Amino acid sequence: MIRSIRITAGEEVENAMKKPVRIIILVLCVAAALFILSSCGDESVKASDQSKSPLIGTWIAQEKGHSDYTFNADGTGYLQRDQIIEKMTFADKGDGTFEMSTEHVKKPIKSGYRIEGDTLYTVDPDLGIEEAYTRKP
Repeated sequence: MIRSIRITAGEEVENAMKKPVRIIILVLCVAAALFILSSCGDESVKASDQSKSPLIGTWIAQEKGHSDYTFNADGTGYLQRDQIIEKMTFADKGDGTFEMSTEHVKKPIKSGYRIEGDTLYTVDPDLGIEEAYTRKP
């Protein structure tokens, strides 16, 4: 038994219009994916000349359990808590704030600071918590 299929002109037009719509949807999906993926990536603070920064040096936390910091003139440094040492990069913004990234936290961490004598005070801008550090001689 042979079956015949009859397609009307309306169905042909409908099928012909589906292809461009699919292509447009595909292009929009690809464009959205590229936009989303372009925002991913390395946001870490890049090491740069920080030789004029008053942060340069090693700072020891005055409270136990807080990290000690070493800021180098080339924009690199270290944080140390207990026996764990982690590399970091930092940028002194010149307005009493700095940003830093570590090996494990690539998104810049922002902090306010002020220096009085041999004491560095950092302020977490989100929490408003101030921490004190003493300059290592």
